[in-house]
Amino acid sequence: MCNPCAKKKPKNLLQSIVLVIGFSGVGRTSLIDRIVNGSFDPNTQYSRTDEYLSFVRKNQGHTVSIRFAIPLAQKIQKNFQEWIDRALMVVVVLDCTDVQSTRNLSFWCYALNKSNKPFFIVANHSDENEREITKKSIRRVIDDKHVYLEVSAKTGKNMNKFKEYICELVYKIEMGYSATMSHSKESLEER
Repeated sequence: MCNPCAKKKPKNLLQSIVLVIGFSGVGRTSLIDRIVNGSFDPNTQYSRTDEYLSFVRKNQGHTVSIRFAIPLAQKIQKNFQEWIDRALMVVVVLDCTDVQSTRNLSFWCYALNKSNKPFFIVANHSDENEREITKKSIRRVIDDKHVYLEVSAKTGKNMNKFKEYICELVYKIEMGYSATMSHSKESLEER
C-alpha cells in the first residue's frame, strides 16, 4: 500500500554506510568526528557503544550522504561478515604508535579481499614522534592496489585528503563506475 505522506528518496541522493574498523584506542571516533564536525576533542573516551556519525556533501550534482558505522571492536570480530555486508566500503584504522594495532590486519585484508568490498588503510597519530608503524611495514601486509594513508585527527594532517577520497569513492561506487582502490590511489597518496 502506497503512503502518500512518505518521503521519497530523490534520484540524486546517494546514501551509503562506510564501516570503520580497528582496535579500541586507535582513534576511530576521533578520525570520523574530525571529518564530520571538523574538530578534535582530546577528551574523547574509548567507545563503549556502537557509534554512527554522518555528513552530507554535494558531488557533481548529487547529494552524497555518508553514514560512518563505528561498531565496538568485539562486535566486529564476532559478526564480521554481517558488518561487512551492510557497508558500501570499509576503512581499517591503525595507530602509528602501536604495532599491536596491526595484529588482525592480515585477517581483515584477507576477508575484505574475499568479500570484494572496497577498503583502505588509515594510520592515525601520524603526528607523534614515537612511531612503531611505517608505510614499508604496512606494505608488507597489504598489496599495492590498496591505499595506505597516514593521518592525524589531532592536528588535521591529511584529513582533507581522507575526506575527499571517501566522498569520491562513495560517489563512484554508487554511480556504478568501476571504482577500485587503485583507481585513485596515486592521486590520494601524492596530493
